Amino acid sequence: MIKNFKTYTLLIISLCFFACSDDNDVAPLFDSDIDARVAAQIDNYKKALVSSEFGWVVKYQPKNSAGIYNVHLDFNDDDSVEITSDYKNGESDLKTSYRVDIGHFPELVFENYTFFHELFLAQGFITEAEFEFIFDDISDNQIVFRSKTDRGENPTKITFEKATQNDKNLIDSFKTFYNSLETESTTNRILRNFVVLDAQNNILLNSTFSFADAERQGVITTFDTEKGSISSTSHGIEILENGFELIDPFIFNEQEIKAFVLNNDGTYTSTDGNMTSIIGYNLAPITTALVPSLFSEDVDAFRVNHRRYVYNDKSSNFFLPQTSDDFLNLGVASSLNQIVIVFDDPNAGGLSYFVFPHINGSVSFLVFNPVVISGERIVFQLDFISGDISDHITMANLLLDPNGFYINRTNETNASYSLINVSIPNFRFSVHGL
Repeated sequence: MIKNFKTYTLLIISLCFFACSDDNDVAPLFDSDIDARVAAQIDNYKKALVSSEFGWVVKYQPKNSAGIYNVHLDFNDDDSVEITSDYKNGESDLKTSYRVDIGHFPELVFENYTFFHELFLAQGFITEAEFEFIFDDISDNQIVFRSKTDRGENPTKITFEKATQNDKNLIDSFKTFYNSLETESTTNRILRNFVVLDAQNNILLNSTFSFADAERQGVITTFDTEKGSISSTSHGIEILENGFELIDPFIFNEQEIKAFVLNNDGTYTSTDGNMTSIIGYNLAPITTALVPSLFSEDVDAFRVNHRRYVYNDKSSNFFLPQTSDDFLNLGVASSLNQIVIVFDDPNAGGLSYFVFPHINGSVSFLVFNPVVISGERIVFQLDFISGDISDHITMANLLLDPNGFYINRTNETNASYSLINVSIPNFRFSVHGL
């Protein structure tokens, strides 16, 4: 008993001694050890980044529905990194600083504005891209990161592969390829078909194809001539040296359509079983006659109910979702995120016109004479142009199509209408009346 009492007494005295000690007497012993281990870990991660002789290549897919962005990264000892990407012709490939740090987990942070930040901000954060990544695994030839912001059990992964001497040049060549894929902004042609042919070259499917560069998606849209409705599927794209692949294949007649080769005439072809798929301009008309199911008396009220209508793309909180992907992608490729329609402006001598706002704050005008074919459609006949529309020629050609637009009320707002192009009904956009 006495022995136990002495033991308890000694324990109590020891506890009192530690309780009375100044925290500073103990903490540095642990802090210095932890700080040293953290510094060593950071140093090891940084050494891994700078160790690759020719840098790193990345096939970045920020979300499962997006396509692939090709990136080359060359990390330096002075905390700088040189980035080469195939996004927007590399216009945001700026030398920037990086930081290896440890928050909750070891992470790589690109500190200043560059490709990753540009993609992060694109069209109202539509891509779900990031510029901070958590180290997940390191091996001799690759470093695997995971998303810092993704929630759930399967966060997005991004893998750095050790580059070869030619990888950077290959990514430079991809820039040109994407320019040819997104040709809506450099041609006056509007109708880009996606057709599927049988062995006798009969058309089995006639759809449209558009390319969304921000999400690296090809959008295939089919028009139902009886119902006047459209249906679209989106497919992430990965560029190859001689063409591209749909990451998620397009399925037609139970056949996967996936790999396309670029031809000398600018078309893309895919051969699958007994079928050949072609992407190219003006291969076949979407419609050859008016579509009565799209006729509406709404066209007679359109000019009267409101004098001003506004279209906004997805970067705006006022985007109206019945706008088709074909029109949306054409707007982005034409550098237009808003279009205003004004009828009979009393402050402009009663003129009617389209307004194209520019990024630099200036505006251009397409002045038109509205011709209403009662119960059917409206045609915007060009009167004159004011301002520079060189970046918007393709959009202007669509809006001034001599066959005009069907007009239908929609349920998107209490004053919304859909304008459906008569020649290519896959191009349709919604506006709100003011």
